[in-house]
Amino acid sequence: GVNNKLQGDGDRHMRGMSCLLTGIELFPGNIQGGSDTPAGWAKGISIDQEIKNFFQGNDTTRTRFGSLEFGVGVSDRADPWTRMSYAGPNQPVAPTDDPYQMYQRLYGKLRDRDSLLSVLDVVRDDLKRVSRSISAEDKRLLDEHAEFVRQMEQEFGQADGKSLVSDPPKFEVGITNQNDNVPRLSRMQIDLMVNSFVNDFARVSTLQYTKSVGQARMNWLDIKDGHHGLSHEPDKNDDAVDKLTRINKWFAGELAYLAKRLAETP
Repeated sequence: GVNNKLQGDGDRHMRGMSCLLTGIELFPGNIQGGSDTPAGWAKGISIDQEIKNFFQGNDTTRTRFGSLEFGVGVSDRADPWTRMSYAGPNQPVAPTDDPYQMYQRLYGKLRDRDSLLSVLDVVRDDLKRVSRSISAEDKRLLDEHAEFVRQMEQEFGQADGKSLVSDPPKFEVGITNQNDNVPRLSRMQIDLMVNSFVNDFARVSTLQYTKSVGQARMNWLDIKDGHHGLSHEPDKNDDAVDKLTRINKWFAGELAYLAKRLAETP
């Protein structure tokens, strides 16, 4: 496994998630964990976003989205327990854990493209005007918003005139984002990820299952205990060890499915 040796602000669960791909401490903040000092977001960019920036900086490797962040059963909360990707210091990137929402983002019609671009033009002009009369810190925040606007414009531009190499996957309608649907949601997200690579929507992606201190219940494995609670049981608890082994095998099976889909996809 991964041995996270980072110390500093926040409890180990907060650091375990938000420092996993950043490799750097959390900012001091006002989010209190179960122990230690309160903390905020991570102090630096995550490795996936660093790679994305490298690819996006080259015309031959630039894609429509750059990177895609998939989630399965991630809470809709926004805190260090739920974010592992960071575009930079204090810039968490939220995963999309609704496959239907991700499907719409990837394949939805761009019939509103012109009106959206016109709105972005107005926003960009407003940001320029306001930036002349604010503090340096506020200007930094505005610059981040301006960069977001620029990225949206690039996404629309990358979509122009491109046809799909592979048709999008077909999904059953109405799979709700609930604990017991995690196995089905996982396969849907993996299929979307693979298809997004085939169509060159992105060359970098992350797939996040639940969150730190998630307490998901693997009812499909006939395990009623919360996952996080089981992880704190001592090794001499044979029942907990057996359940954790089955849970880890299930996660390994999802990784194997992803590897198989990638291997069999041209």
